[in-house]
Amino acid sequence: ASALATGEQRIRRMIIRGRGRKDLSVELHAVPVVGADGIVYGAAVTLHDVSPELSLEARCQSLHDAATRDPLTGVANRAEFKRVHEMFVMAHLERQRPCALIITDIDHYGHQAGDEVLKSFARLLKSNCRPGDLAARYGGEEFVLLCADCDIATASQRAESIRRQLSSFQHDALGGRSCTASFGVTEIQAGDTPDTMVA
Repeated sequence: ASALATGEQRIRRMIIRGRGRKDLSVELHAVPVVGADGIVYGAAVTLHDVSPELSLEARCQSLHDAATRDPLTGVANRAEFKRVHEMFVMAHLERQRPCALIITDIDHYGHQAGDEVLKSFARLLKSNCRPGDLAARYGGEEFVLLCADCDIATASQRAESIRRQLSSFQHDALGGRSCTASFGVTEIQAGDTPDTMVA
């Protein structure tokens, strides 16, 4: 209808009901049929099955997630943190813009707290991310938060806010008690490398 109304071709991804009432992902290409007199007489429509392409895209996304995400918490893993941190340092030094790194370690973490504490802490970090930031699990009960365009004073305030939020949250896995975490904050300095910034 759109191709007929405008006289312009249209390409759309859609799902149609195929044989055996099975949904099928297709790409629809509608080209108006225009006579020598300039009148639109109809449209030629082709449907292309894109299910294999979508399946490949989904598999690629799944592989990417497996390579870059911590499977327990859903935040970035250490390898992805290292990759992004290198780009972060280079970009912020080139632009002469501040960026900060918050490293945090859950205090007195014991396995009795279980995975739920790690998951909820990761959710808390993600909820405190701004555009351009990255939350990652560094290892065990250690997490990092890369803060884009952020100086040490602002990053310290953000760390304190996260610390307060964490200490006020009661965990079922801890019998209704809260847990605490220690935070270290640094701002990038001239001549820093990713390793020196972490150190």
